[in-house]
Amino acid sequence: MITGGEVVTGRNGFGGELGHVLIPYQQIPDIEGLVPGCNCGRTGDLESLCSLTAIRRTLLPHFLARHPGHELAGGDVAEAAKRVRGLAERGDEMCRRVFRVQARALGLFFDEMINVFDPDALLVGGGAVETAEEFRRWFVDEIRAGMPTQREEQAGIPIHVISDGDTAGARGAALDAARVAREQGL
Repeated sequence: MITGGEVVTGRNGFGGELGHVLIPYQQIPDIEGLVPGCNCGRTGDLESLCSLTAIRRTLLPHFLARHPGHELAGGDVAEAAKRVRGLAERGDEMCRRVFRVQARALGLFFDEMINVFDPDALLVGGGAVETAEEFRRWFVDEIRAGMPTQREEQAGIPIHVISDGDTAGARGAALDAARVAREQGL
């Protein structure tokens, strides 16, 4: 997270770690009965729904229970989870449902961030958008569909897809460290 051109670090150095913000996941359609647990011990934070771990541990088992005849059923769930994005990109409906849940979770999260920070733009990165342009557009449209109605001045906020989004945080931290070093003459 960047505010006023500076990376937010917080008092203890982990400010801006937005993956563990709780979202009202119960509002997401198609996941009734799902209890998304995170590695941090929380239930219902962004990471518990929007990560490859979430696909492997929570989302894929949830949807495969509803679709036992799916080609990903019956095998190693960790290997199957790695195939979900490719199948979704090619139009597999069950796999698209997995990504629709992730997009809707991001929509709820973005709503929270809009109302707290009133940002200039929203950024999406990671494996979900390391895909063909058509799938990225579909995913961003699903994010918008998951966002509660915004006030007029917030409704048009741009959502940008970041290439190589899995490394965006590390690259941003490195750039900020270089900036601080320059400012301190190091």
